[in-house]
Amino acid sequence: MSVDLGLDQPEAPAEPPFEALAPQPPKPAAKERRREPESAHEHGRNGSTSNPELYLISGLMVAPEDMGKAQHLPPEAFDDREAKAIWGAMRSGLKWPLDLFVFEKNTGIAKSRLFEISNLLPTSAQTGHFIETVEEAWRMRRLKKIGAEMTQVHEGDPASWIRRLELVAAKRSDTVPGKPISAFGIPTGDDWSNLLGDRFLNRGDGMVVSSTSGMGKSSLDRQMAVCFALGRPFHGIRPNGPLTSLEIQAEDSAGDIGENWVSLRHAMKLTDAEVELVTKRVFIVTERVRRGRAFLDELKRLIAIHKPDLVHINPLQSFVDGDITNAKDLSDFLAGGLNGLNEPASFGFILVHHTTKPATGKDRAERLWHEVMYDMAGGAQIINWARAIMSLRAAGEPGAFNLVLAKRGTRAGVTREVGQGAGVRDEIVTSIPLRHSDELIEIPGRTKKLRSIFWEARTPSADEGKPAEKGGRPALHKFTDFIPAFAKGRAEAYGINQVIRNMKQIKAGIGNSTGQRIVDEAVADGFLKVFTDDKGRPKYWIDT
Repeated sequence: MSVDLGLDQPEAPAEPPFEALAPQPPKPAAKERRREPESAHEHGRNGSTSNPELYLISGLMVAPEDMGKAQHLPPEAFDDREAKAIWGAMRSGLKWPLDLFVFEKNTGIAKSRLFEISNLLPTSAQTGHFIETVEEAWRMRRLKKIGAEMTQVHEGDPASWIRRLELVAAKRSDTVPGKPISAFGIPTGDDWSNLLGDRFLNRGDGMVVSSTSGMGKSSLDRQMAVCFALGRPFHGIRPNGPLTSLEIQAEDSAGDIGENWVSLRHAMKLTDAEVELVTKRVFIVTERVRRGRAFLDELKRLIAIHKPDLVHINPLQSFVDGDITNAKDLSDFLAGGLNGLNEPASFGFILVHHTTKPATGKDRAERLWHEVMYDMAGGAQIINWARAIMSLRAAGEPGAFNLVLAKRGTRAGVTREVGQGAGVRDEIVTSIPLRHSDELIEIPGRTKKLRSIFWEARTPSADEGKPAEKGGRPALHKFTDFIPAFAKGRAEAYGINQVIRNMKQIKAGIGNSTGQRIVDEAVADGFLKVFTDDKGRPKYWIDT
């Protein structure tokens, strides 16, 4: 199919004069010029091409962020074998040229040819033109197919044929902004738009990971990013192929992130090749100044540079320019701000978010799995925006947690084996038991060992999650409720007065004697560390 790009074409030669038709004396034979065989992608000096499909693919390889513009084109929209194969690989989540060897394997196209195709279009400026051209050719093929079918069928519903022709014949620009429900289908498992699980998180959607302060949300979020970069599941949550993550964070120091990375590399036993892949797919930017519109402008620039599949914002409160509990301020940032950066949909958001202070009514531990999402600051506004929500909740002992898949959790695809007759079956779960690793890592040149910052699976106790037995007065306050009240290291240890003030901020109404009792019991059980300063005053901290 020939495409007119509106460029000047060489004029046709003028008709020879009558005399030129007469026999002429032979001319000396010119040296024969060698000509390479014509290929499907050959183009003239002005940039025209006989294969716009390959030019479209080239533009998308140059600028994969434009994939959203062509997402409506299925693989069958491409008639060229190479274009169809490459488009299928890109829709499955492969990154060019990072996944060069997988591209070659999945498409059956040699690396040299892949590079040749990627270099056909130096910029993506004409991508829109080639999308329209490919779509037009696809439409014409479908019209011809319907016409051929009509000639083979002597009976049928004329209205049905007319409807099929109208749907195919209409250009995108001619259609109203809406589709009949019958035009929607179920995406395949490897569809490019699916990021996690069974459409647990899609491109264009947002997910929230929430918990109280100091629980380890940041390390959990980074462990997910590293797992997803390698195409590995995170405790059952499976990515749709290797994913690139961009994290913008405001709380951790460079040393904190360094300890996190060293722990992940050690605990996951990453090879040098895997470290290289993570290096190319996980990026962290520390931003402690910009908020609101200034932050959104910077985020837009970072997205254009890194072209991520997942954008992690950690924590949300650090970047909202306004009151996080104000519906308008939060809506302006989420819907008007973040959503505006993701049009057309090309990545998914993961927001790390703090919960509110514990409620004085129904205890958090008694809330059902689907109720925990309402603990987040911002309430219904952020719940409605988020397509998926995960809540990290402390379990019955220090260092033990449950990651509750509070919204659309059944789509995360997390299962466990349960007995059934003589065999086992997979049961979908919406709560993942986790714990902080207690492994110590030896670091060259450092005398003190590093406590591994890593989330590992745990086996819950037999009675965990069961309602308390009747007959005895349940404990009103548990040590695990007050973990954020304590310092996370000896150097920052608090005295008892500061600790109790912090505990009262977490749960109103707690008395001094109750606070002292909880602290004393935690020390006796080994959950808290204590030392006496030079003035004889005890100081408490949690050794993380």
